[in-house]
Amino acid sequence: MTFTAPPSSDPSPPPSASGSARKPVAVFERSTLALPALRIYMRQLWGRRSLVANLARSQLKAENYDTVLGQIWLILNPLLLAGVYVLVRGVFRQVGSTPMERNAIIANLIMGVFFYRFANSIIAGSAGSILRNKSMVLNTNFPRAVFPLIGVVKAVIEFVPILMVLVAMHAVLGQPFGLSLVTVPVLWLMILIFSLGAGMFFATLTVYLRDTTNILTFVMRLLFFMTPIIYTVDEIPAGLLPYLQFNPLFPVFWALEAAWDGRWPPAVTYLWFGAWMIGAFLVGVAWFISKERSFASRL
Repeated sequence: MTFTAPPSSDPSPPPSASGSARKPVAVFERSTLALPALRIYMRQLWGRRSLVANLARSQLKAENYDTVLGQIWLILNPLLLAGVYVLVRGVFRQVGSTPMERNAIIANLIMGVFFYRFANSIIAGSAGSILRNKSMVLNTNFPRAVFPLIGVVKAVIEFVPILMVLVAMHAVLGQPFGLSLVTVPVLWLMILIFSLGAGMFFATLTVYLRDTTNILTFVMRLLFFMTPIIYTVDEIPAGLLPYLQFNPLFPVFWALEAAWDGRWPPAVTYLWFGAWMIGAFLVGVAWFISKERSFASRL
């Protein structure tokens, strides 16, 4: 967004000392792919950190997160969803041949549902953030990356109590608490960075193509079934495995499955998903901040 004073042919004299000076007119110009000064941009973004936190808390409050029932539902919702998939597994395929194997599959399924909801919350929340905050985009002048970051902060706050329940369920199901669990926070952070980049990419696309949010809903639903959540990697038929590996979330959930089962994730999963994470973050962030100056003229 560039603010310039258009030339005027008005021959009237300049305002007197007692009068107020005429304010320059804001002109919204189409931007190019040129990026703004990143150091200044990041400084401005850091200066809005309290705004991000307050808006995230306001959205949570609007969803009754500050009530007891709201917090209970926040935990029950993914648990009930995981329970539905456990029942589906029991109908189409026996959930493990032994109680130990059954508990391991259920623990992995619950973990997968919780982590996938975390990624989906950031991506979907960021994708619609510009349109949801249209009035602020049109009437304020600060980095537009504030709006996707609100979804990230909101998703992190929601995930904290869910993580505690997840650890409790892991213990109830008798699953191992090995050293491999130290990799889970690293994988969680990688999911966060990937989801933020993807969310900013779709947030930009949504400004130009309003149906993006509807399409994204079906894409994320498809990716859920292409991700080893309601099934394990070992259960995937060999002929189907190469196609599922096109899913960018496949390697990180493969790593989570191993870590949650007390095994060290394969090193290839870090390299594989790391490439997806870096690519999604750089492309999404670069496209967003290079186009944000034209958002107001598109809304």
